[in-house]
Amino acid sequence: MKEFSAQNGGRYTYADDLINLQDLALSFVSIYDGCENFIISGCEVSGSTVSEGYVYINKKIRRFNGATGVSFPCYIYENNYSESIEYVTGGNKVGRNIYGCALGTSVPSGNDPLTNAARQSIRLTSSGGTRLKDAFFGANCVLLSKSNQSILGNLSLTGDFSSTGTVNANAVALKTLNFKNASNSVVVTFGISSANTLSLANSNGNINITGQSFVDIGPAIKEGGVLLSEKYVLKSSLPDWVYGDAPTGGMTQSQCDARYARLSNGLSQFITGGNTAQVLCGQIGAMHQTTADNRYARLSQFLADMATTDDYKRKVRENIGAAAVDHTHSFSLVDTGWIDFNGGTMHARQWGRIVSVYGTVSPGTDGSQVFQLPIEVEAPVYDVIVTLCYTGSNASRQNVVVIKITAGTKVAQVLNRFVSENVVTNNLIVSFNYMV
Repeated sequence: MKEFSAQNGGRYTYADDLINLQDLALSFVSIYDGCENFIISGCEVSGSTVSEGYVYINKKIRRFNGATGVSFPCYIYENNYSESIEYVTGGNKVGRNIYGCALGTSVPSGNDPLTNAARQSIRLTSSGGTRLKDAFFGANCVLLSKSNQSILGNLSLTGDFSSTGTVNANAVALKTLNFKNASNSVVVTFGISSANTLSLANSNGNINITGQSFVDIGPAIKEGGVLLSEKYVLKSSLPDWVYGDAPTGGMTQSQCDARYARLSNGLSQFITGGNTAQVLCGQIGAMHQTTADNRYARLSQFLADMATTDDYKRKVRENIGAAAVDHTHSFSLVDTGWIDFNGGTMHARQWGRIVSVYGTVSPGTDGSQVFQLPIEVEAPVYDVIVTLCYTGSNASRQNVVVIKITAGTKVAQVLNRFVSENVVTNNLIVSFNYMV
């Protein structure tokens, strides 16, 4: 830098001397390079008034004259212009550039006449704006009072570290928090050991976690990388009757397998030595399969395991109403007695293998149902055809109605109907027998 110097005898003052002095003053502003626009001094907010002061906007120090009747938010923006003066050679030319500022509710659009760029500004709220300590010292020093501050590099403290708020750590930037002993060796590490794992390690001693009433750790705990639920048997997985027999401490999986029965293995694991299947069945009040086979008839034998002698075969035939191969009948006859059905107009009775039916019917058209036999009698094994013949007022003309009961069913239907046009077919007397 050039500094002004004057000796005895007088000297002329040149424009260069003024420019050198201006450069010296402007060089002090360069220490703010890289900083955002900020308030150097003054510009205090009180109600709707902003006091006068100095600001740093767009690498220039500017004086702010203050303002009243201000509504927030507002902006102190750069307001640059040029002043012309008279030159010795004649005429007016630019003599100085004025780097000023003004206040408004918004920043004017368009480029500044001196910088030919968009105007820069400082935003003010009712609590003020960015100040020197925030923009300059906050970026280069640790401050006593600053809302947010970032520190690059390491931070060493010789005293205690205290915080009345929450201490937040970026899991990517902060890998671990190390605690060193007097010899500057790391003995405890706490931090993110991988993308999803929080690690706490103590190489100099044990780790003790104590709560006032309890310590809740979940959802699952591992020991040596193995889930405790896989390494030890949980109380909830044991039946109630083993609780009193279980030891007070935890048991490994192999210890439990050796001492208790596994549900997946069933009861076969109890069949050892003298504990045969028959003995175990007696202990739990169950019947062994061999005993059941000797005591009960098997479905797959179709009564063959019951008819082992001629006398037993005869008893089986009598019980089920079957005939012997030599056609001797030894079954008891069935007699249902007379049974009313079809609204009381029909009556049926089965005696042995004969079924008798009589009553009155009112046949409808072909295919219509006439009646249905009661459940107490058996259905016919062959088709039953009943023909009803009668005369009306014209004795010379015969009327016929044919009724059919299909084998294996109990429904009687009109098969054919041949009657005069005006003959009434209500309450026709019907009587027939069939074998089952």
